[in-house]
Amino acid sequence: MTPAACPEGFAVERCGRGFLYARPELLGALRDIGLTGTERWSELLTQSSAGPGRGATARLELPGGPRVVLKKMRRGGLTARLWHDRFPGRRRLVANLTLPAEAARRGIPTPAAVALLLRPDALGAYEGWLMTEELEGARDLLAILRAGSPARGMLTAVMAAVRGMHDRGLDHPDLNLANLVVRVSEGGHHVFVIDLDRARLVRGALGYRGRLSAIRRIERSYLKNFGEEGPLGPDAGHVWYATYAGGDGELARRLEASRRAGRVWLELHRLGWKR
Repeated sequence: MTPAACPEGFAVERCGRGFLYARPELLGALRDIGLTGTERWSELLTQSSAGPGRGATARLELPGGPRVVLKKMRRGGLTARLWHDRFPGRRRLVANLTLPAEAARRGIPTPAAVALLLRPDALGAYEGWLMTEELEGARDLLAILRAGSPARGMLTAVMAAVRGMHDRGLDHPDLNLANLVVRVSEGGHHVFVIDLDRARLVRGALGYRGRLSAIRRIERSYLKNFGEEGPLGPDAGHVWYATYAGGDGELARRLEASRRAGRVWLELHRLGWKR
């Protein structure tokens, strides 16, 4: 079995039955600490605690390189029951190297990919382990809200960043609170999006329906974790929509009408939430 076409800016080498894609200047460091095989990746993840995004993450500093975050690629939704942690092909997994680079070229803040390890099974499906640069000093929005009401202006910065991502064509089908990461500095709130596994970049700006779906996912993520009486108060749903609209009165009115019309769908989603 041969490796898939290697993305620009990465090198690929055979590792047992699998393949390791990595930045060429970091291949030596990965070999030195045993990250050319699945055993070491799995060991580090077993020792770690859960982090932002889906599943556990591990953090380490590469010799002579950046601080990085490791994670096992996992499926979500109903397909996870059938495929578990396996993917029917390599294309979606390898896209985790190329999509962050293209997003960055469009001005969308997201951590850069460092390496990807793939291992095929006997049936030709793949498991994948991904390494990205660590966003040092940053926390995901879910953790921030669990600690209490966020600092003034943070939600404004977060939703302005989400709108900017949409303006630049990012369609992220899993845009929940844990996938929005904030770093606070003297210069303000710097917002990043993570877990682009199922995301795509469209030509031009994202359309209204895609924007509305993203805001609804953020709202559902909040209500699923905090309910109606969370740190943002009883009208949190309105906050997400109004903050996204910013000073655009026409967009604010349109989103508010969509929010009210979508209440029945929100209640249907609630039926599937774990109690």
